[in-house]
Amino acid sequence: MIRQVVINGKQLSYKLTYKNVRNINVRINSDRQICVSANRFISTEYIDTFLRQKADYILRAVEKPKNLITENEKHRTYSDGEPVYFLGDKYIIKVIDSDKCCAVKENAELLVYTDSRDKEKIRSVIKKWYDDECICYFGIIASKVYQVFKQYVSESPQYSYKYMVSRWGSCNPSKGKININKNLIKYDTDLIELVFYHEFTHLIYPDHSRKFYNFMSMVLPDHMERRKRLNSVSCGR
Repeated sequence: MIRQVVINGKQLSYKLTYKNVRNINVRINSDRQICVSANRFISTEYIDTFLRQKADYILRAVEKPKNLITENEKHRTYSDGEPVYFLGDKYIIKVIDSDKCCAVKENAELLVYTDSRDKEKIRSVIKKWYDDECICYFGIIASKVYQVFKQYVSESPQYSYKYMVSRWGSCNPSKGKININKNLIKYDTDLIELVFYHEFTHLIYPDHSRKFYNFMSMVLPDHMERRKRLNSVSCGR
């Protein structure tokens, strides 16, 4: 049985299975579907209320990105003709023998200058390019989002950019620190902004309460649509 429930203003569907169990059991499967098992004598209204009480756990699990280290990434060759992504656009790798080691965008190509065609060397050059672009573009986006939040937070937070396996970002409100996943540099700017808005909001509301989502809807009205897009994009980038 598929049911709908509103949790902190967000409508979600869940699969309800009746079993001979004493407690209500909730799990989120690999496709982010909410699966509930309960005794058939427990009313659906009670189950809905129970799920709302588990709001923080459910929303974290549903919105958690899939493992960003995909099979596609593991099998990259980092050679001529292979695609890479930057701010939502695709670029084709072109390796150029050179004494210098750097990467440069030119039209629809990423020119990778390197003194070795070893896979790991090319990968390291591209990674260095991504790292430099993160500092530049994330800094611009952080400043833009801070202008929206400066009336709600006492000061601009500290930023940390790093590669994360299963999170787009995280926030430590007590320390005023925001962490952003460097993999986001591969996606559209509005998706990067979404993560910054999300983590900035955690400076005000640390959990995923109704107040958190109400605030997100106020400062970024289309955040739900952006979240769906972020969850649907290929992690193979």
